[in-house]
Amino acid sequence: MTDFPDEVSPEQKLVQLTAEHPEYRKHYCFPSYQEGWKVLRIGEVSSLMSSSAMLAIDCEMVLCSDGTEAVVRVCVVDDKLKAKLDILVNPSKAIADYRTDITGVSKNDLEGVTSSLVDVQKSLKRMLSKGNILIGHSLHRDLCVLKLDYSQVIDTAYIFKYANLPTTASPSLNSLCKAILGYSVREEGEPHNCLKDAEAAMNLVLAKLKNGFNDPIEIAASSVIESDVVKLLAHRIPVYLPCQELCKIFSGNPNIDDKIDSRIRGEFYSTCISFNDVDEVEKAFEELDGQKTKDSGGRLQKHVVLKRDNGDVVSFYVRKMVYGSWPKQLEVPKNRPEPTEDSEPKKEHAEGVQQKKKRNNFVRDNEDPEPKRRPEPTLDPEPKKDHAEGVQQKKKRKRLAMLYSLRRSF
Repeated sequence: MTDFPDEVSPEQKLVQLTAEHPEYRKHYCFPSYQEGWKVLRIGEVSSLMSSSAMLAIDCEMVLCSDGTEAVVRVCVVDDKLKAKLDILVNPSKAIADYRTDITGVSKNDLEGVTSSLVDVQKSLKRMLSKGNILIGHSLHRDLCVLKLDYSQVIDTAYIFKYANLPTTASPSLNSLCKAILGYSVREEGEPHNCLKDAEAAMNLVLAKLKNGFNDPIEIAASSVIESDVVKLLAHRIPVYLPCQELCKIFSGNPNIDDKIDSRIRGEFYSTCISFNDVDEVEKAFEELDGQKTKDSGGRLQKHVVLKRDNGDVVSFYVRKMVYGSWPKQLEVPKNRPEPTEDSEPKKEHAEGVQQKKKRNNFVRDNEDPEPKRRPEPTLDPEPKKDHAEGVQQKKKRKRLAMLYSLRRSF
């Protein structure tokens, strides 16, 4: 039987906290049996429990012609915010949308790039060979596009508690940095910068380790985009249904955004429906004929059925762009990026203008006070020494055994 150590490092407690999140099994059970996937070894559990070595990662993805996403840039930093990897990747297939305004990567940037996904996998395998903890914001998205199955992870979307969001919600990296670190990760109008995002994820973990942040935090209402309050989002719309036909389900004359989301792939797409004011959009949502539910981010939505002129019946979802009721007045920042279907933006990026990095080669590893609510668990490395210590240790070991039994290694 595995001999678990009595003491678990604070960093490993965040790995454990990530694994205990209600969304963990949904997002971190990867199809690693499929071709091209790599399962990275985590080493001996007994030695991992005291490990504190950490690396933070972020990726940028493009949309390929076959409807899939492919990684085009990968950045990794250590706990000193030193870049260990900053590389451009050749997707090796046709690209439909570079998403340059988001990724900061253009067609010209990829000219002459020969590094492949396999090269990145080998580099990350080397970096993580000693069981280093891998950090990221909504990290499962990066691991999916990298085709890596690895269990020593800290997801910064999972390690904080939120006073004004549902348990399953994942706030954006930008919102978290504002709430925890007191700054945004990018200036208005700047493209994403995955090096800065990796640094931001690492800083969030370091702040958690230093200050605890065990009480629920408020995600500022000012992060709501001003135009959101007069919009509804229709999503999971079958691609064969023209967006103009959506007007049939709304009264009045709403404006349908006919610019299809650049992340559209597969059988569905999403689009926004704009109204003149808050009262009009609230009335339109209430008058929709459909079952009212909530999406994964806790926003109200309705499952709508539309009968077309040719007799076909199609269904899709229409949801609010803000939580709860629409506020009558909001003091919000302007000129923010347009919303998308996801409950949380993939990542918001880069504070200040980042000088363009040398991306075509690997950067090799150098080898080297509000009223409190109910008490929350702390990161105190030594449990209180009382009669309950034995029970706590037994529960901890059982939980760790369950966690690591879920993951495969080679």
